[in-house]
Amino acid sequence: MTKRIILLFLSLSCVAFGLEAIAVQAGDAPSHQLHLDAYEPIIQGSGAGYAFYDSTEDVDPPFRYTFFRPFGSQSWTGDNEYWTTTLPFDFRFCGQDYPSGSTIYISSNGIIGFSEEAMDEPVNQNLPNPDAPNGIIAAFWDDLYAEKIFIDNVEKYELDGLAITFRKMYFADEAHEDQLQIQVVLYSSEGEGYNNRVEIHYYDTVGDSWRDYGASATVGIENQDGSEAALYLFNQPDLTDLLGVRFIDQLLVESQLGAFDLLTPADGAQIEIGVPTTFSWSESDYSGSGDLTYTLLLADNEELTGAREVDAGPGTSLEVVFGSFDIGNWFWSIEVEESQGGNTRLADSVWGFEVLGDPADTDAPTVGSQSPAPGSSDVPGGTNVVFHCYDATAVDSSTIAFTLAGDDGGGGGGGGVQPVSRDNNLSAAPRSAGEISGTLNVNDSNPQDVVCTFTPDADLPTGDYTCTVAAGLADTLGNATTAPVTWTFSTTGSEVVETSWGALKADN
Repeated sequence: MTKRIILLFLSLSCVAFGLEAIAVQAGDAPSHQLHLDAYEPIIQGSGAGYAFYDSTEDVDPPFRYTFFRPFGSQSWTGDNEYWTTTLPFDFRFCGQDYPSGSTIYISSNGIIGFSEEAMDEPVNQNLPNPDAPNGIIAAFWDDLYAEKIFIDNVEKYELDGLAITFRKMYFADEAHEDQLQIQVVLYSSEGEGYNNRVEIHYYDTVGDSWRDYGASATVGIENQDGSEAALYLFNQPDLTDLLGVRFIDQLLVESQLGAFDLLTPADGAQIEIGVPTTFSWSESDYSGSGDLTYTLLLADNEELTGAREVDAGPGTSLEVVFGSFDIGNWFWSIEVEESQGGNTRLADSVWGFEVLGDPADTDAPTVGSQSPAPGSSDVPGGTNVVFHCYDATAVDSSTIAFTLAGDDGGGGGGGGVQPVSRDNNLSAAPRSAGEISGTLNVNDSNPQDVVCTFTPDADLPTGDYTCTVAAGLADTLGNATTAPVTWTFSTTGSEVVETSWGALKADN
């Protein structure tokens, strides 16, 4: 269903819109930046709150093998040994938080862990496995001898990182001649509540053994009790040199939004004021479990700085009617947001259009649906007067002027009050004899159907009454009535000797 936006006001039943009427607070311009890095990979596997893929995949943004040059050499050497260092930033791993300064354990057998138990275990396991060690990053878990390990602080993706480089590693039962070289990078947080990213980069996976390429190794991530894991490989010779494997929070992948395009109006379109224009776009590809909502962005500049935002809901089209204040050049695009991870994405394009000044709507508003109905008799004295002002574009409610007059005075003279500002009580000018004092309430939540209710200050005595909506009732395009609209009714009620004149006011 196409949602319609018309001039000046917003409502649920018929949404109205005028660019000049959308309030944009200073500093509230949307940034249009992704909430988190966007990933659109072919996911190779997931588990323990992580998803993974490697650098052979065509992903957006690209993921490539990277090997930071190590400088922080450690004096760690041994077989079936492990050593400790501390996290330089908060780290969330498999749903558990480890604050900055927490100890991590680095094993000569190619694993990194968050607890000490069995970190010297040389026999690799198929993950998940409840047997210790648990809560681990298995970069190349095998029976290895470590000769040179480096610890460095690095930076990439605008994130801080901790690089752990196994620069000289050998298969423990082989000649220490052809070294394995592997680097693990732990990254700082990409968003509250998300598991931190882990990347493993393989510079050299050949040690001149049948164990080359991971044939007897485990690569993956396992949670703290060994119940879940994201397993990349177990005892399979599938690793290659110059390969990267990335583990990221599963939600960051599942909640990503695919590219989508603008459809109508075409770039460079010309739009007449008063004519409904359908803004439409293709649907963003999304595989998460959240809900999508789209927002129309309208601005007078291609960068969309200070853009006015119009909620388009879950649909892919929105009908807009522009008014005389909108004449000129505009730019538009669409932003989509998903509720699962809070990610947002802009359409791939920003298109321009021009609002032309010749109005297609030349009809003035009309008055109808009166109550009491025209010509009614025996109307109770305590009755309010209700009438509707209709317009195909939008009624300018500031031009509504109404009077109710009894049969002893003129019906529709100069005593009406135009509610130019319905935030103020406006005193009436001197009234013609017979005009009734009261309160006029204008409900313009639907600008195509403005409902007006006049409540007399006192019950109406028996008699004949004339209702008048003064000439000059206009729409937002300036089309106005040239003659008053009048109707009559009669009441049954008690006689009153004196009328107390009050202020006619318009309330919100």
